Amino acid sequence: MGYLDGLINSSFKKDGMGRTVFYPLGAVGKGRILENAETESRLRAFLRRYYIGAFLSLAIVPVLTGRGYVFLLLIPPLYIWYYYGAGKLSAQCHLSDEKLSLREIYTAMAAANSEFTLWAMLVISLLGGAAGIWAALRFVPLFHRLIGGAAALFFSAASAILIYMIMAKGRRG
Repeated sequence: MGYLDGLINSSFKKDGMGRTVFYPLGAVGKGRILENAETESRLRAFLRRYYIGAFLSLAIVPVLTGRGYVFLLLIPPLYIWYYYGAGKLSAQCHLSDEKLSLREIYTAMAAANSEFTLWAMLVISLLGGAAGIWAALRFVPLFHRLIGGAAALFFSAASAILIYMIMAKGRRG
């Protein structure tokens, strides 16, 4: 397994009756009880396509256009793609009363990644946070300082999550 599998797995869990529940909006939404393995398989395949497409477009389009903020313009169409793709596959499924917690999400992601991968992502995240702080303090234009500050906040939060995942991985073995 790897990072992408962990991301996909974090949207699913077994309920108290052993049924697979899909959480399209993660911890903030209701789950959908999947009645059969085919629906789960199709949802997992959709999520794989979606995450690969989203990652590639969010990474490549700003580079090709030379405008870093272009990724913001990609968010609405990516959300629409996800909303209709996941919604179409899970629309006939009954709603679950069980919630998905952030702890379950991060534990599933930690389980799918090696300890080395988690540590590598933590180092990269810490470097990103340091670069954001540097940019916020170094650059003169306010816009660049705000981008640096936003990057510092984002990577600080990511670092905290990764530290939690490393600790969760250590507890599980």
